[in-house]
Amino acid sequence: MIRHKRELFKVSKLSQEIGSWGPFVESLALEDRELFKDMVQETWNYLDSVEFCKDEYTTEAFILSLLIENQKAINSLSNKIGIMKKSDPNCSPSQSI
Repeated sequence: MIRHKRELFKVSKLSQEIGSWGPFVESLALEDRELFKDMVQETWNYLDSVEFCKDEYTTEAFILSLLIENQKAINSLSNKIGIMKKSDPNCSPSQSI
């Protein structure tokens, strides 16, 4: 989607929301901070959805975008396990993970 020039320069709701989590992120252990940053990177896929939500629901839209990405990862792993089970009926998920 091509945005108007003026939209390119305004601060997005998503970037404001991510910024508001700063104190929480800084309180995390380094390993968890890196994980949080990786997770947040995926929320940019939902920029338009967050921008179109009502202002009072920005946090919810941000969290839902995180949940959607996590669900995609769960579905992908589940599908891989299903494929492994079909190719080797004796294979258990704990053996392959």
